[in-house]
Amino acid sequence: MKTDSFLKILAVSLLSSLTIMAQEYPNPEWAPDFKVINAAGPANISGHTSRPIPNQYIVLLNPIQGIKTALQVFATESITTEDEQIKRGLALQREAQNSIIAIAQKLGIASSSILGFYSGVNLGFFATIPDAVAQRLMANIKQFPEVNSITQDQTVARTGELTKSTVPLLIKKSQSTPWGISWTGWGNYTGKRKAWILDTGIDLQHADLNVVSMSPLAMSFIPSETVQDGHGHGTHVAGTIAAKNNTFGVVGVAAGARVVPVKVLANSGFGSWGGVLSGVNHVATYGVSGDVVNMSLGGAGSYPILENAITTLASTRKIFFSLAAGNNNINANGFTPARANGINVFTISATDVKCNITSFSNFGNPPIDFAAPGLDILSTYTGNAYATMSGTSMAAPHVAGILLMNNGIILSGGCCGGKLCTDKDSVKDFAAKK
Repeated sequence: MKTDSFLKILAVSLLSSLTIMAQEYPNPEWAPDFKVINAAGPANISGHTSRPIPNQYIVLLNPIQGIKTALQVFATESITTEDEQIKRGLALQREAQNSIIAIAQKLGIASSSILGFYSGVNLGFFATIPDAVAQRLMANIKQFPEVNSITQDQTVARTGELTKSTVPLLIKKSQSTPWGISWTGWGNYTGKRKAWILDTGIDLQHADLNVVSMSPLAMSFIPSETVQDGHGHGTHVAGTIAAKNNTFGVVGVAAGARVVPVKVLANSGFGSWGGVLSGVNHVATYGVSGDVVNMSLGGAGSYPILENAITTLASTRKIFFSLAAGNNNINANGFTPARANGINVFTISATDVKCNITSFSNFGNPPIDFAAPGLDILSTYTGNAYATMSGTSMAAPHVAGILLMNNGIILSGGCCGGKLCTDKDSVKDFAAKK
């Protein structure tokens, strides 16, 4: 097995014309070791354009006297155990929420309308608010010194889609190493850090995953849906990062690492920026230095509040973020949160098995930091099964696994064949060609 060779930006080649179909694997060991059934034709993995959500708004607050965000508290407090982190996080969350609810009620917003709280990096909430009420609040915002801003929430979506599927574990022959994992390298993870999967949830019963399923770590910000994955996208992402090294299924980059479901996308694969911001604030409250966050989601445009929350958390707490570049075939600066750029934040584009940037992948440096396998990626799926999916959603978790495995260190070398490429000028050349 390879543990010291990883993939960096692979944008030297001219763009190839690709279709989302089964590829010819140059290396026989990259081919799946169990039967693949074509359950669907070419998938639609085009990038999502965010749309306003009627009657749903994000309310950010100014500093509240006597209330500190988790980010502020953990800048001065030393937390040594996970149990201590959870206990402290719960206390901070409870204190902040009581104050936030009081301000919401002052605005005429019932606590039952609140869909999620922010107290990790930001202070605030997102809620169901009739459009007419929200417009009046925004027009009279100066009457409420506690309020910093009120903005309409918008949609967000996953950045990868199912292209083929396998039947459940019953047909397995032996453990398979997907081509992307062979390419980036993998190892048995023995550390204590976690991978936070901000996505559609994770299949809690999947035999090939080490899932942290209990609250307050596991959390759903989708009303009426639990952290159980009813889509498959989040489970697929989790498997690429950390599928177990056992006798069946597949293996992940940081094999056996704990994966934490933070459900910010519904079983439909769609969510809202309000929910995603809640997810980032949740990690700020319960995450520890060295943890990794995978965000294989996004939308065209920009959302500075979320982008700032990500870069602030990453730089101050050394929590690493791997962000999907998006599938719009545009410069990644036009896609969020991919456009977030800062220390410990990595935006990932997608390559095929022949080391070409895929036709759907976003591009541009900055913010693109790396490219990783993203076409026909075999990984875990809902129902204790496995599936092949494509998208920058599939590329980001390869790098998330590397970050977890190496505590944020990404090794360098040549290009392709399991090595990194350190020449960022090659990214600029690629962007110019596009």
